[in-house]
Amino acid sequence: GTDDSKNTHLLIRSMLEALNDIEYKQRGTGRGKRRMVKGFREVERGLRANKVKAVVLANNVEDTEAVHEVVKGILSMCVEKNVPVYRGKSRRQLGKILKKSIKITVVGVENFEGVQQEWKKLKKIWNIVQ
Repeated sequence: GTDDSKNTHLLIRSMLEALNDIEYKQRGTGRGKRRMVKGFREVERGLRANKVKAVVLANNVEDTEAVHEVVKGILSMCVEKNVPVYRGKSRRQLGKILKKSIKITVVGVENFEGVQQEWKKLKKIWNIVQ
């Protein structure tokens, strides 16, 4: 119900923020595992390699033929690989959550180390067995 979508909204946000912080703290230590990939090309590559476990796609992607084609490709790969897709945020919101001054259209999560709790809850809400 609506309660679930509100929870999902908050969980996604705190999960992305936490992953971003973890990546940020590890930067330059030389031992940081990547948690997330950003942008169509990176997310596509991660999906092909079966590394991306969840996709967050902006709910206001650019309205062009080319972008729609790419989005369609990503969505069908997600279906095929049983990867959940969340579409409750705008490009600007995604950029903000990830502390970027640019808009971000798509994020792929590859590693949930550090946010296992949030991921567990999301899987329950989404009914995912992975």
